[in-house]
Amino acid sequence: MKVPQIMSIISNKSVEGLSPIGFYFEVVFFLATVLYSFRQGNPISTYGETISILIQNIILVCLLWSYSNPRASLFTIIQMVCLGAIATAICLVCPIDLLGFSPIPLMLIARVPQVMENHKNKHTGTLSIISLVLSLGGAVARVFTTIIEIGFDISLLATYGLSILVNGTLALQILVYAKNTKKLLKKD
Repeated sequence: MKVPQIMSIISNKSVEGLSPIGFYFEVVFFLATVLYSFRQGNPISTYGETISILIQNIILVCLLWSYSNPRASLFTIIQMVCLGAIATAICLVCPIDLLGFSPIPLMLIARVPQVMENHKNKHTGTLSIISLVLSLGGAVARVFTTIIEIGFDISLLATYGLSILVNGTLALQILVYAKNTKKLLKKD
């Protein structure tokens, strides 16, 4: 799902227009989602792809560090790795009900800065429409998978519903700002 975004960054050799805070919180968002489903004992078919997306998000963070200008310092990298370890520990010990709803604010923190960045810049930089459409389709599919295989888990359904909303907004921004984005990428 994130491979088109990874390829966009590599081919453009740029993270122009991408929100670093969004990348960081997306890692924590997917981490919390995976650990919640694992701790609940949900079938791997309901969250297995989320493990793959988590790994891809970690790769995106590494690319962000490599292509940001200026490049991320070793201190920043160490801080983020430590925060990731702390987030993992918290997800493993916090009450399951709290963990189940934690992806909702994490998603907002991860995606809203990107929406605002796009609006401020009036372009979407190297944001990948393919990744967003896949995210949108994946969230829709997970709603149905969750209902069929788990039932009405309100925390998961709310998370996937919000994912549909924010990814749909970002996909719409790509369409609305396409002309400005094309000019920016040609210039670079």
